[in-house]
Amino acid sequence: MLLKRKILLFTYRTIRKIFAGKGLKKYSFIQSVNSIFKDKLFVNFVEIDGNKMYLGVKGGDSLELSSMGSYEPFESEIIKKNIKEGDHVVDLGASVGYYTLLMAKWVGETGKVYSFEADPEKFSILEKNVQLNNYQNVTLIHKMVSNISTHNLGIQSIALNDYFQKNNSIKLIKMDIEGAEVRAIDGMSELLKKNQDIKMLTELHSIELKEEGTNPEEFLKKIRLFGFSIFDIDETKEKLIDVTNEELLENYPKKEVFTNIFCKKTNKE
Repeated sequence: MLLKRKILLFTYRTIRKIFAGKGLKKYSFIQSVNSIFKDKLFVNFVEIDGNKMYLGVKGGDSLELSSMGSYEPFESEIIKKNIKEGDHVVDLGASVGYYTLLMAKWVGETGKVYSFEADPEKFSILEKNVQLNNYQNVTLIHKMVSNISTHNLGIQSIALNDYFQKNNSIKLIKMDIEGAEVRAIDGMSELLKKNQDIKMLTELHSIELKEEGTNPEEFLKKIRLFGFSIFDIDETKEKLIDVTNEELLENYPKKEVFTNIFCKKTNKE
């Protein structure tokens, strides 16, 4: 079984590499073949950079860790290079804990990871993964990050300005919250103003932003207002590309549906 899995993994990853970027995902036949491979390759547990990760039940591996063995490797490397032992960092939209576990390892016992996830099923797996690796430096927050803090029944929301009132030492924020990024930025305005060393790695997903009643133009303008320079993350070439708002809006979603961007304050006050 182990040999068979290795052969399947090699075959699948080779095919993915050959046909990457050719726009074939839109075809139903390709989608069907991809699903068959992923179903055959699924495992409940994987190891990522020394962390053991539980992926849930079959069909729940949205990050394709069973089949690909890693997720956003260049983005992960960017985060690793921009944090150090003892840092305090934030994972917004932590999902099942991929970035949370990596950052918990990289900031070490003297550091701190604040991990926010609103979805109950994902939060349950996230909690299990933190416990599985015995990390004591992770704080889990089962709330949606937004521009205001609410305490209604159901999913509660939190503004980072409220949560981090007494902590202005956040060094990095990773954000992937399915179009709610504009509201999250509004809710962390004081945190971003006070911290001149803070960096962000966030998704820019034009369609999701519009579905949430905002737009990519507004999102990018808000980021710039806090003194950030914006770099498009080219995963294929493993490059950070200094871009204008206009260049990003021209490329996404014209060429792709979304991209990840890295934001840092290059002109500190």
